[in-house]
Amino acid sequence: LEGTKPAQWRLVWTTDPATTAKVLWNTAEPGKEHTLLIGKRGEDKQPVKAQRNGQYGDNPVYFHQVHLTDLTPATTYEVQMVSDGEKSPDFFFHTAPEEDRPFSILFGGDSRSSSPTRREMNKLIARLVAEVAADDDPATDILALAHGGDYIVSGHSFSQWLQWMKDHELTVSKEGQLLPIIPARGNHDRGPLYDQVFGFPKDDLNYYTTKIAEQLTFITLNSEITAGGDQAQWTAD
Repeated sequence: LEGTKPAQWRLVWTTDPATTAKVLWNTAEPGKEHTLLIGKRGEDKQPVKAQRNGQYGDNPVYFHQVHLTDLTPATTYEVQMVSDGEKSPDFFFHTAPEEDRPFSILFGGDSRSSSPTRREMNKLIARLVAEVAADDDPATDILALAHGGDYIVSGHSFSQWLQWMKDHELTVSKEGQLLPIIPARGNHDRGPLYDQVFGFPKDDLNYYTTKIAEQLTFITLNSEITAGGDQAQWTAD
């Protein structure tokens, strides 16, 4: 991290990945103006101001979040983060399909044990994303990474979260494809930093459904709140 140069970018999916997404990045200084340039592939990019900017506790690192809505399903978008004139590399991502079609999802968790191992796994993910994007079989297209939680050892440790976010950069393919992450809060991920890393509102309950076309719905629960009460009622409904 240096000045207001964007780094440690994340693309997050929650409830409706066909039409919405969250794009987040970090800077070493707070800056004054943070914008995402976004456009459909082949079209001009338009600026969208970050709706949420903040500091990770009292740590000298700052997050910036753009919540995108009204996206077109099954569409490629090109994006670039800009903070006080400092620009990220060019990236792209795909929105989820609205109609049923073959696709693939990566699923994993417990990435907390070893940063070197996590980095190698992230490099493997990036290679897989690039390889399947190069073939003509839509069934192999990797739409997202569903992470089951326990990203780090202690959710209250910002240094561990910072290393995780650095390592997560390596999931970007060599062509610049951002892989969406569908996050779940694990028992090691306690504390407010989780919400800031993944763009949830403060004190969010962190349970939700992610619907991809008609054929797949992820139900993400939060094991760090009571199994009864509102979460149980929500699950029953």
